[in-house]
Amino acid sequence: MKGLNIVLKKRTMVLLLSVTGILSTTRALGQQQNMVKDLSKGFVHQSIGNPYLPLWEHLPDGEPRVFEDPDQPGKYRAYIIGSHDLRFTSYCGPDIRMWSAPIENLTSWRDEGAIFSYPIDGKWDVMYAPDLVEVKRKDGKKEYYLFPHSRGDKREAMVVKGDRPNGPFKPINLTEDGKRTLPGSILGFDPAIYIEYVTDPKDPDYEIGFRAYGFWGFQRSMAAQLDQKTMYSLRPGTEIINYLLPASARYGELRDPKGTAYPNIFEGEDLGTFNFFEASSIRKVGNKYVSVYSGYSGPEYGVGSSNSTLRYAVADSPLGPWKSGGVLVDSRAPVLNKDGSAIETSNAGHNTHGSIELINGQWYVFYHRPPRGFGFARQAVVEPIKVSWDEKSVKDGGMVSIRAFDPFQENLTIKDKQGKEYKGAEVTSEGFHFYGLDPYRYYSAGYACYLSDISLQQDSWDVWDNHMPVTNMKNGTIAGFKYFGFGGLKQDKFGLKAFEGTKKRKSYDLQSVYYTKNTSFI
Repeated sequence: MKGLNIVLKKRTMVLLLSVTGILSTTRALGQQQNMVKDLSKGFVHQSIGNPYLPLWEHLPDGEPRVFEDPDQPGKYRAYIIGSHDLRFTSYCGPDIRMWSAPIENLTSWRDEGAIFSYPIDGKWDVMYAPDLVEVKRKDGKKEYYLFPHSRGDKREAMVVKGDRPNGPFKPINLTEDGKRTLPGSILGFDPAIYIEYVTDPKDPDYEIGFRAYGFWGFQRSMAAQLDQKTMYSLRPGTEIINYLLPASARYGELRDPKGTAYPNIFEGEDLGTFNFFEASSIRKVGNKYVSVYSGYSGPEYGVGSSNSTLRYAVADSPLGPWKSGGVLVDSRAPVLNKDGSAIETSNAGHNTHGSIELINGQWYVFYHRPPRGFGFARQAVVEPIKVSWDEKSVKDGGMVSIRAFDPFQENLTIKDKQGKEYKGAEVTSEGFHFYGLDPYRYYSAGYACYLSDISLQQDSWDVWDNHMPVTNMKNGTIAGFKYFGFGGLKQDKFGLKAFEGTKKRKSYDLQSVYYTKNTSFI
């Protein structure tokens, strides 16, 4: 066992295994222990790490939301709404997928199933990245609008409506034959919606009670105010913003046509710092608005340019003007190299999509990762983040700052000896379990977040076996898990259940480590 490399990191450990020979597709014992069946509501997954959904579930493009539980008034659930990688050779599948968890127990995720699909002419529309919003009417009625991002011919701008977060949903802007959206349907690629409630009796929208804004675009950022009466067409008297955020071809290199004007960007902003690619999302933080999107990052902290990162921008109103905020998370898992001279990546990249959400007083960034870089088996992952803001307007110098969060470290950052710094969320095996993983559980190799060879982590599709193997390991290969909570958690916090830390013992049971005959540790 002398090659077992144990690294102390305050409250936790990183377990790094250097393996000689080849590790076969062996599964860790006890993987079925985190599966529960709630016969009254459907399958419930007891999440133990990151990814927080079952390892066989491939839900990318996840949009997080918190809504009141329609079956338990006064109680709230966290929902993740995404597309569904099913086709093996291409992105996404024929349905919009949803899971949910009570906010007081973020380890208990219920499969809400395929909440929307659209069969027509003997086929199903493929559904890309969706969004789901709740609209509270003046009479107290709640309506849920799902924007499924259909890839069906002439149906990209489809909008569907329901009375519950999990449906059922009915299209509201299709022609009678169901084959195309109605004239005036404006939303496009990766739609995102923001609902702004109006409480001032002097506001012209007071009677209807809200304003709705739409954001969309692939390699080009667009936005508009929606007609509240339709939720799919342009608000009368307003115009579509054809270039909202500057788009890039790679980090710092503008993609938009030369000479493009950006009236919704603050004067003096470096246009090359926005780097929009796709995946719009918007949230309100304090008295400001945050636009989250997939964009190019990397060279600013010393690694290659990739759109496998989420970035953010900040404004005083939903449509700007905007100021660049920087990188939010890089799914390639930036870390310091061995001597601290540079930052390197330790996990796969492909693309990503997600947003931020406040749950139980803690902010999180939701995004997706591709096992071994395989873009057709993406998985939903999450990290805690630290979000801070001031009361000044962005126009007057105010800002929202989003960076990595660690309950044991005030300002977590990754900074090399050259001064290059990655301030985004740390990619870990923890997910919601940010006090550390329970050290008395078994963990599949699928929860490894540090890989010296990213090609080794395989995807899984077996719903009866919550496991992902790491294969073909060789001498010197490293697979790492960050972090284990050897100090335990004394009481329930932030939707996490208390667990016992390690104790001094006179002897140790090594049977919890599972070996194969052709595996040895150096």
